Amino acid sequence: DFDIRNKNGINIELSFSNSGCETSTGTISVEGEGGVQPYEFKLNGQNFQSSGEIDQLSPGEYDVVAKDSTGSDISQTVQILSDVEFQEIKSIVSSICAVSGCHNGTISPDFRNDQTIQARASRIQSRTSARSMPPPSSGRSLTDTEIANIACWVTDGASL
Repeated sequence: DFDIRNKNGINIELSFSNSGCETSTGTISVEGEGGVQPYEFKLNGQNFQSSGEIDQLSPGEYDVVAKDSTGSDISQTVQILSDVEFQEIKSIVSSICAVSGCHNGTISPDFRNDQTIQARASRIQSRTSARSMPPPSSGRSLTDTEIANIACWVTDGASL
């Protein structure tokens, strides 16, 4: 939750919930205060609506605008993330070795180190999306869900 203050008009309080990876379960709730009621709200340039409850949002960036009956408005950008946790990604990366134990420190890169996984996030996403990690010759593969979760984690900023 956070408050956005406009000195001479409508103010807003925002709260939001993240979405799942490749789903549309995120929400944004906007409450107006100050200014002159009634308030109206819009998202990403869509038409204004009377409700400040916005749901069925996919991960991404959203511009929220609220205005009062005098036309005074205020806006804020909200980032809805996918809620994919690093520990899930670490588990996937640790289990996709081309050969048994390849990421246990005996072969570079050493994916026991969280910062190594984070530093190689884009490369991991690229290779898993191309299905070249693990290599097809290894006989191992990732599920579509695992590949999507890696992509969502990277899109969310690849945080630890």
